[in-house]
Amino acid sequence: MARILIIDDHRLVRDTLVLLLKRESHEIQEAANGREALRLCEDNPPELVITDILMPGVDGFEVIRRMRQLSPRPKIIALSGGGRNPSQDVLKKAAHIGADQTFSKPIEIAEFVAAVTDLLATA
Repeated sequence: MARILIIDDHRLVRDTLVLLLKRESHEIQEAANGREALRLCEDNPPELVITDILMPGVDGFEVIRRMRQLSPRPKIIALSGGGRNPSQDVLKKAAHIGADQTFSKPIEIAEFVAAVTDLLATA
């Protein structure tokens, strides 16, 4: 069982990921934006962070940069539906600044769960 933080400004996405990962017996925290997520991580960083990239205020790029400064450093999965930018460009940038895995929305569930399992095995 791992501690996972899910960050997305869309409630339905968060709810779906929470249900999916609780079935895997993980402890889940949620944040609706980057600012809230960073506050949650100040004292007790999670083992895995799953973050949307395009969010108002503190976006996923800033979340990734700040998570890379924590000790211990959590694994990071970046998600994007694309917004005005093609999703793949956004996700390439996320990987370049430190995301361990990236997924376009809508995600392929089996592939996503496998990535979570693999990342947590190397944490």
